[in-house]
Amino acid sequence: MSVRPLLVVLLSLPVGSVAFAQHAEISSPEQTFVYSVQPLNPAAGQFPEGVNCGTVIVDNGSAVNSPGSGPAGADQSVLQDTALGLGSFGFSHSSAGAFRVADQFTVGTNATLRCITLYAYQTGSTTASTITSVNLRIWNGVPGSMGSSVVFGDTTTNRLLFSQWSNAYRTLQSSPGDTTRPIMEQVVDLGGLSLPAGTYWVDWQTGGTLASGPWAPPITITGQAVTGDALQFDGSAWNTMVDGTNQQGLPFQIRGSVLPTPVPQPSVIPSNTTLGLTLLALLAGMAAFLQFRSRR
Repeated sequence: MSVRPLLVVLLSLPVGSVAFAQHAEISSPEQTFVYSVQPLNPAAGQFPEGVNCGTVIVDNGSAVNSPGSGPAGADQSVLQDTALGLGSFGFSHSSAGAFRVADQFTVGTNATLRCITLYAYQTGSTTASTITSVNLRIWNGVPGSMGSSVVFGDTTTNRLLFSQWSNAYRTLQSSPGDTTRPIMEQVVDLGGLSLPAGTYWVDWQTGGTLASGPWAPPITITGQAVTGDALQFDGSAWNTMVDGTNQQGLPFQIRGSVLPTPVPQPSVIPSNTTLGLTLLALLAGMAAFLQFRSRR
């Protein structure tokens, strides 16, 4: 095939198929910005009646680094393109493709995991969530590594409980106030999973109704280029999730409950205290007295 017909074929490919091949949504001079004011979501961060997730036992960070600075007082997750030279709005993890994302978390004591809140956006959406599904796994080690195994979940079951606008936008430092990328929160069912204290990894995919994404916004910290140690699966291997050369983390919160730390019980005779030493002295004295009387 000559170069010219090949070029025609490539240009005729649908945009959606190209998007699935991208590991991240990259900022570019050709992108379109929208500046519309939408009312805030009063239910953001709250749970519908009947959804009992417990308290936050793991907080892996936030995508928001500029709270209240957006339109109508919305929060912003500002991609620092001018200050830090970053360029990735979000990372591919669409259930329509092969990409997945993962990050680690630690529980300090035995815990029961009920829900996890994850974050995603689809470019061009309104503030009504377009997220329809999340499949998820929890590993006892680094995903795909020798010795690691899945302790919960699979790559097919939809565990999404509900999704809504988080009152935040993913924006660009050089173009603040853009409303093209409203970030949605997804609350996902962990089924009351019981885990002993230790370090684990969670990996997931998200489905939505639009052609773009869903994309996972990274942990965003003003003035900090490296924000974590997340991974991304490309269909054949797990790789570090990077913006340029800067590894990124993923924001999420796990809710549930933890078992109280056992309180150390005192010994029968607390010999290492003043009371214990006194008791030992009295017992020794009594034993000596009884021995003296038995010799008389």
